[in-house]
Amino acid sequence: MTTTVVKIPDELTLTPRAIVAGFPGPALLLDSGGHVLAANQPGAELADGVRLGKTPRIGEIAREAAAHGRPAQGDIEIMRGDDPTTLDIIALPLSHRTTMFVLVLARESTLERNFINALVSSRQLFKDLVSCSSDFAWETKADGTFAFVSNRGALGHGARELFGRSPANMRVAPPDGSEPGPFPFDSREPLNDIEVWLEDALGEPACLLTSCVPVFDEQRVWLGARGVCRDVTEARKRDSALRRLRDREHLIGEIVNAIRTEVEPGEIFDAAVRSTATTLRATHCWVVRRFSDGRFTRPLRHAGPGGEPSSDLSESVAAQLGGAADDVFVRLSDTTWHVPTGLARHHNLMKGAICAARAEGDQPWDDEDRALMVGVSDHLGIAIAQIESRERLEELS
Repeated sequence: MTTTVVKIPDELTLTPRAIVAGFPGPALLLDSGGHVLAANQPGAELADGVRLGKTPRIGEIAREAAAHGRPAQGDIEIMRGDDPTTLDIIALPLSHRTTMFVLVLARESTLERNFINALVSSRQLFKDLVSCSSDFAWETKADGTFAFVSNRGALGHGARELFGRSPANMRVAPPDGSEPGPFPFDSREPLNDIEVWLEDALGEPACLLTSCVPVFDEQRVWLGARGVCRDVTEARKRDSALRRLRDREHLIGEIVNAIRTEVEPGEIFDAAVRSTATTLRATHCWVVRRFSDGRFTRPLRHAGPGGEPSSDLSESVAAQLGGAADDVFVRLSDTTWHVPTGLARHHNLMKGAICAARAEGDQPWDDEDRALMVGVSDHLGIAIAQIESRERLEELS
């Protein structure tokens, strides 16, 4: 089989006038000076604009093509009634012997440009709304890694640092010990205002209020998720501080009420250890009194899910209470107990103590827990002093 090579001719019988007449859109034939020589029906308006100087841009494009001997292009905007119309212009230089002509062809692009402008405006609107309504926007891929993070980044990380990183590897348990909720970054269903705790750039837990939607392809294959987050860590810390303050006030109120209303010393101690164990979520909580020789009694009352502390634990704590220790660590067999103590004093005399124990590995004690122990012990010191006064009166009577 032979292939016939067609040679491109140097000349065609199609004349410039035929091109102008047959072009479906506006078409003009100009001389090298930008004057109109011919125009088709759709181009009549443009031709009048060139002649009257209303569309100088067409003449500029035509003269550029004639001067350089190569096609030139540009765009113009004309008014049709009250609406602007955009035309894309291309000018083709043509020469005949020593005379230069320019063929100008136009195509209306108003709809296309308006559509592009609308998309740009919508994208900018979306970006502005996201920036105003959330700390950052994100998208994850099917492998669980970030495919997109908005420019400001998140949690002290820049957007480039988070790109390609798995949020699952940054997840931490809620500091309050509650069960974690669903994880929006790999969700297969829409979620709204879900709290997620992630580790920030400093290694501290941060709470993100997150909403998301899953992403599927046409075959309903899950491709990832996208959503927005707002950092509410400081708000949660304030809520926690207020909750702890309310708990402390409630606890102190119960103890003060018990001191004022209860007759039997045991009932006062019961109220103290029961409320303290519940508020602090301690495994063991017990109260002891101090003898005049400096020794401490065995636990007078106890509370907590662990029941009564073992004699080894209570005696080890009592031995260290003699040194006025506020924080006690006791190692028993395979468990280390951390026992903060509240020393009950009255007129600078130690009357007893309240002790709360958590095992090593449980939620550590913090400053709020210790402050609550101090508040309880202050009132407990008053209560023990009152009990001692009553005991002396009973003895004297």
